[in-house]
Amino acid sequence: MPAELKQRLNRYFANRSTDPDSTTPDMGAISYYQLNYVNTPTNVTITTNSSGNTILNWDESEGAIFYNIYYGTTPFSITDTLSICVR
Repeated sequence: MPAELKQRLNRYFANRSTDPDSTTPDMGAISYYQLNYVNTPTNVTITTNSSGNTILNWDESEGAIFYNIYYGTTPFSITDTLSICVR
């Protein structure tokens, strides 16, 4: 590799910005850093009542605005999404 090209590459990589986790963005990707994240809900339970309806319960995560519930008719497939607004 020619010395001039090597110097240019070194300058390029030395001046690249890093993501919040100190990694370098790939292929010109722009980092998106979400400052306020919400924890995963806890105590998630799924039950079926005598009518055959599925009941899903969980403890609300602090700061959550909505929950997306992904469900499917066969294992490992997503048929539809249900969004529940809590505020």
